[in-house]
Amino acid sequence: MLNRVFLGLALGTLALMAVGCARDAAPTDVASPSKQSSGFAIIEFTREGGQQPDFFCLEAKYGYIVDWKGPDGHAFYLFDRPRQKRFMTHDWTRFLEEVRRLPDGIEIQPVNKCGAPFEYGMPEKQLAVLDQALKAKKIRRVSADDPDKMTACFCELKAYRVLHDADAPTPPQPVTP
Repeated sequence: MLNRVFLGLALGTLALMAVGCARDAAPTDVASPSKQSSGFAIIEFTREGGQQPDFFCLEAKYGYIVDWKGPDGHAFYLFDRPRQKRFMTHDWTRFLEEVRRLPDGIEIQPVNKCGAPFEYGMPEKQLAVLDQALKAKKIRRVSADDPDKMTACFCELKAYRVLHDADAPTPPQPVTP
């Protein structure tokens, strides 16, 4: 009897986790650009068993990803939908220079993923420097509590890559929960 209760609770928790992830992705849904209003694709992904890639589109005018993977694997992306620009660098200073070139007073959308966010492991010092750069330009960052936040659901994905304007393609990254 106790095992049945435990199994029921475990399955219920897993179901709620799955629903929560889908709920977070709902405002921007992980769909092809034709199914989203902006059509400005920023992430290409392949689902498990999927043949055709799908795309995650930026609905806000501006967005960014700070992909803090480890000591040598950082990547920084800045998205400018009005100008149709997707900037990428591995250099933190270069990323901050591009942030400082954004128009004053805009709203910027940090793009997150379900589970561990892209910024996971980023030192508070760097986060404070980014906050300071945004504040100096009077740029409002959409907070994690904002209903308009963007969260890409990476559950059940085989691979993904963040799109950028550089000539050299970025190889797909294996998904790590």
